[in-house]
Amino acid sequence: MLLLKEFVTTEFPHCKEFVLEVNHKNIAAQQLYGKTGFQDTGKRKSGPIGELLIMSLKV
Repeated sequence: MLLLKEFVTTEFPHCKEFVLEVNHKNIAAQQLYGKTGFQDTGKRKSGPIGELLIMSLKV
């Protein structure tokens, strides 16, 4: 995850944002993504096993 921003900017130079969905119950993943620069957008989506948080990383 720490290399993701570098990878995206190298391989996809026109990409300005990386977005992912994470289950609201998956606290460990939310913390990992937060430590690597992702921010909770405040948007939510319904997934097959519950609510999903939309997180974004500006590149």
